Amino acid sequence: MAPIILYHSPASPFSRSVLLLMRYLKLDVEVKVMNLMEKEQFTPEFLKINPQHCVPTIDDDGFYLWESRAILAYLLESKAPELVPTSPKEKAIVNQRLHYELGGFTNKFIQLVVPIFSGQREEVNPDTVKELHEILFTIDEHYFPNGNEWIAGEVITTADFAYVATVSTLVALGLSLEKYPRLDGWLKRCTAVMTDYEEANEKGIEIFKQFYITKYPKAFENFH
Repeated sequence: MAPIILYHSPASPFSRSVLLLMRYLKLDVEVKVMNLMEKEQFTPEFLKINPQHCVPTIDDDGFYLWESRAILAYLLESKAPELVPTSPKEKAIVNQRLHYELGGFTNKFIQLVVPIFSGQREEVNPDTVKELHEILFTIDEHYFPNGNEWIAGEVITTADFAYVATVSTLVALGLSLEKYPRLDGWLKRCTAVMTDYEEANEKGIEIFKQFYITKYPKAFENFH
């Protein structure tokens, strides 16, 4: 069987989350790095695969899928169904975590970095930072209610892979998890347990970080 093709941008936390799960599941993967700054996502060949021209995108033997959380769910259900929660309540918790990651946490992450990238701001908006910390407090306070080690319970799930790439990117930019001991402990567990964590995640974080430090050296001076 042909390997799954991952159209990937190492700088993208959403793309890295998919690569992390692929490595964790030990899937046969061909990684095709897309140069988004050179607009490779707009080539006619790629637009035939994904008319929304975004990464990550996968090609699983002619099945094309994009949107990182949808990819995470598909990979786990199709390649490692034994790791998928079986009870409706367990599945609901995972889905709740994923929906909040997209609509709450990632939405705030985008509000933090995009205005700098687009030139609208020279440094992070302190109001957005405050709102981000409110979200982090919610995660730290309510996602580990019984001392569970993972975002959605006692076992690792797609939710952990969805959160870890973005959380670790923010930490690299200067975010302190000192006030969030449960979340900090979780991130350390992810670093230890996720396969090829440095290659699949940390190298991309460094690309993301260096891009902002080089172009916008003062952007994250007051971010903590």
